[in-house]
Amino acid sequence: MRIDGLFPTPVGISKLERDLTDSEKNFLLSQGTYPNTGNLSSLDTYILNKPELSDLKSFIQSKLNEYFDIVYTPNGGVEIYMTQSWVNYTKPNEFHHRHNHANSIVSGVFYIDVEHQNDKIYFHRDMPGGIVIDAREYHQYNCLTWFVPVENNLLILFPSNMVHSVESTINNVKTRSSLAFNTFIKGSIGADESMTGLKLS
Repeated sequence: MRIDGLFPTPVGISKLERDLTDSEKNFLLSQGTYPNTGNLSSLDTYILNKPELSDLKSFIQSKLNEYFDIVYTPNGGVEIYMTQSWVNYTKPNEFHHRHNHANSIVSGVFYIDVEHQNDKIYFHRDMPGGIVIDAREYHQYNCLTWFVPVENNLLILFPSNMVHSVESTINNVKTRSSLAFNTFIKGSIGADESMTGLKLS
């Protein structure tokens, strides 16, 4: 039997082909913070607008453009851009709660300083029909949670409504640091004739 995966959820994974410079890394790791649910976030929630991160922002924007073109295949004149951006700091034994990102289309995480053997991002979906059947093995059709191992300089892009989390970093010996961001679009979408026209600038 052939099984087709209809309406798959697109997760984009890219690697920055260089290490962060000392000045970039020091800037990202020295931000003031406030308590989030389970960990800390930077006070600056527009951090990618800082000139110290202009090269990193250019890399992320180029991969965001590529993801948007492949996944959405927009009809000319519609562009995606980053809105808010911030750093998350998760100390040993802390976690990042299950959540998604409102008022955004595509969200992303860039990994600054993580432990390659221990760190993962988890993605979650609702139980289909509220029925759970024990499986002899898990795969993309029957699992409710899937994780992606992460490493320094890795960028992950995903639809903003996708629920994700970080489990307690019980095996970590240092603070897990990542940069997160949201996006929106500008341009004209829909059509006046069908009363769906919308101009976004």
